[in-house]
Amino acid sequence: MRGILSAILVLLLAAWGTLPLQERMETQRLRLKFGGVTVTREMRDVMGQGLVIGVLAGFRGVAADFVWIWSHSDWEQKRWFQQYNKMQVATMLQPRSVLFWDVGSWHMAWNIGYAERVDTNNYTLAQGMKRELVWHERGRQFLVRGIQNVPNRYELYFKLGWLYDQKFKDPCLAAEQYAIAAGFSNAPTFIARMHCRKLAECGKYAEAYDCWKRIWFQDHKKVPHLWGVVEREIRRIENEMDIPDAQRIFPQQSPKPEPSR
Repeated sequence: MRGILSAILVLLLAAWGTLPLQERMETQRLRLKFGGVTVTREMRDVMGQGLVIGVLAGFRGVAADFVWIWSHSDWEQKRWFQQYNKMQVATMLQPRSVLFWDVGSWHMAWNIGYAERVDTNNYTLAQGMKRELVWHERGRQFLVRGIQNVPNRYELYFKLGWLYDQKFKDPCLAAEQYAIAAGFSNAPTFIARMHCRKLAECGKYAEAYDCWKRIWFQDHKKVPHLWGVVEREIRRIENEMDIPDAQRIFPQQSPKPEPSR
């Protein structure tokens, strides 16, 4: 693998242009330093000299892709920490890549976490579960750093909410992240519904009811919600809260109200 990467880098460097390599390396070094990313000893240990030269020569994105692809072989060989280190390096080189942050956290919290829990080297089930929780937390921290680097996209907020929901079993924290994700204009509508549902699971029934009402009174012709699902959830929470019939969105003894236009 390293031989192939080195050969590709040689070809890329040969075609890079007439500007002296030393000048390009210095320019890229300053750019990395200005962006808050420096080539550390740990990065050199992970990437190897060939890829470090590529980074300093201006092939930062190419090097990040190679490191990311390279990390897959660690997954196949069950070298979890080596894979973890390579995913860290890839995001340091390309901190604006939503894909790297998203898939990296998924590997940690789902794939590696599960593999650690069922590892036959565990003495007890409790030991396996403890090791799994360590990777859940690593995945969480990875997403938090991803959001810090890419705060203007909904995807990582949603994935952090999903992690809180599925792995940490914390609907309150999940609702907070779903709310942020749903606030983006290009976010899928199902995230808003998940936000409302987690508010109810968190015990915040009044907030959940307001959340469902905000959805219901949107224009049904313009907003692609699953309106039957929204109606069902509103009816359910109205019953759970024992809301007086006159104050319900769906009074039990009256026709269904029309949504706003």
